[in-house]
Amino acid sequence: MIGVEQEKTMKRYRIFGAKYQLSDKLMQSEDQSWQDEITARPRVFHAEITKNKKRVAFLTRNTYAEVRQVAEEYCSY
Repeated sequence: MIGVEQEKTMKRYRIFGAKYQLSDKLMQSEDQSWQDEITARPRVFHAEITKNKKRVAFLTRNTYAEVRQVAEEYCSY
């Protein structure tokens, strides 16, 4: 076919530390010192992998280096 371009696909990843969102019930308790989100303990990391701006994978690993390695491997093919 003349004039038809192949769609280029690009995978990208974004890494961030895991957080928990607190429930409304806990937020309405007597202790008002709670934040909306708290950092996960022990610390873990997420990688969101997108392809053409759509999420295709979501990974969780124990270390930043580990999640980065897996994300880079996933995006290489």
